[in-house]
Amino acid sequence: MRADEPERVDQVPVREMPGAAEYHRTISDADVVAFAAATGDDNRVHMDVTYATAMGMAGRVAHGILVQGLMSTACTRWADREGLRILSYGWDRVRFVRPVLVGDTISTAYALEDLADKGRKRRARADAWNQRGELVGVGTHLLYVVH
Repeated sequence: MRADEPERVDQVPVREMPGAAEYHRTISDADVVAFAAATGDDNRVHMDVTYATAMGMAGRVAHGILVQGLMSTACTRWADREGLRILSYGWDRVRFVRPVLVGDTISTAYALEDLADKGRKRRARADAWNQRGELVGVGTHLLYVVH
């Protein structure tokens, strides 16, 4: 497997899993600028279109962790729908498969790996797709159910 390939490329998209919750957002210039300001990550690939295109990108690239945050938002939507209070216990196997550009519309989905699991610690899958139907991010979320 190449480093840029998702580990679970053969698995069903999360949006097709039972009980999946989704979140959609178009990445704006303001999103990237605010994220850079909040985190201090002002790498030129995020902030300077000339630099980004010289690196072979089609434009400025959104922060990978911003995309992961959108996957986390799908988690919050899922928990709210299920009436659960949860805390994040962490993320495993997060991969940013393709660059997300300013102007891309990202659709994220989130679903439990095992719907029968009623324990406090649970595992879920999340993924993110762009408007062209390309997978851009994946991750496994560990969550703690408070009640």
